[in-house]
Amino acid sequence: MTLPRFEYYSANNLNDALSIINSYGDSGKILAGGTDLIVKMKKGLLAPKAILDVNGVKELYNITVTDEEIVIGSLVRQEELIRNKAVLRSFPVLSRTASLMGSWQIRNLGTVGGNLANASPAADLAPPLLVLGAKAVVVNTNGERSIDLREFFRGPGLTSMRENELLKEVRVPLNSADSSCSSFVKLGRREASNISIVSAAVHLSLRDNVIEEAKIALGAVAPTPIRLEAVERKLEGLSVSDAAVYEALEEVKDRVRPITDLRATAEYRKEMSYVFAKRALEECASEVIRA
Repeated sequence: MTLPRFEYYSANNLNDALSIINSYGDSGKILAGGTDLIVKMKKGLLAPKAILDVNGVKELYNITVTDEEIVIGSLVRQEELIRNKAVLRSFPVLSRTASLMGSWQIRNLGTVGGNLANASPAADLAPPLLVLGAKAVVVNTNGERSIDLREFFRGPGLTSMRENELLKEVRVPLNSADSSCSSFVKLGRREASNISIVSAAVHLSLRDNVIEEAKIALGAVAPTPIRLEAVERKLEGLSVSDAAVYEALEEVKDRVRPITDLRATAEYRKEMSYVFAKRALEECASEVIRA
């Protein structure tokens, strides 16, 4: 299958990239890793008039640490999340998630920004970043703005970015709680590295095994990756060993809106959303208890 005709641009810095984006708007597409874009173009699902290759924009490759947050550039490859020392130290859940994303070849091409900006309901990085309270920073020729990741996803393939904006970076606040944990689990069709049928991420802040704060996010069970704030509120104040935790998690099945597709039925996804939310919470809690 051949690619449709398009104009090709390559940017060497962020200003050049933004200027080019401003000129073609939504009639063009950005090429980062290309693991989704090229496939869709070959299948005839996309036929952009222009392609902007941003792989030469070095400002988008950095992972930096401040006193308050870790900043992950949108061109950081998924494989880099697995071995970056700052990520491993502060957010091992991101390293764990990246290790479950596709093959080694895909992870060395696929980017953090691409996984999010593609806005797939099954985007694996979305659930852990949602429970970590991450923000997406987008930029255009007029400046930049920060978007809470809960407001970033609008629907399958849709984000709250404007047509002349570029996803610059993701900012993840450092957690100050003494006893906290994060976990991510997923169900693939044949193995964990496949596209998720269901994925779940949990972040807990605990005191004496009592949940002071809970955050739960699911992927592949709604039009967008979702936070389950109503369930979170029910968990807070419960002991992790309390049977009431599992009763609270039952509400997960009422909060998801899965579809039936080639990978699974809606009914199966609904049941597995509870199973994997439960599994993620148990893995998270056991991590704190072991420590």
